[in-house]
Amino acid sequence: MLRQREVPAEFKESHFLPLLKEGKPAEQLSSYRPVAITSVVCRAAERIVVNRLVHCIRGRLDSA
Repeated sequence: MLRQREVPAEFKESHFLPLLKEGKPAEQLSSYRPVAITSVVCRAAERIVVNRLVHCIRGRLDSA
């Protein structure tokens, strides 16, 4: 994935679930907040990419 510089289509998919806010009436749409459910593999890949970016950025900032 990192060498190909492409994100698999499966990683771009998510399912949204409405969660009722605490203490809000269930009858009103504004009482819900959307929560995106993504795959575990996608979240793991995101962490790998973020860690790699942070490592690269810190290296450049330390040498400046």
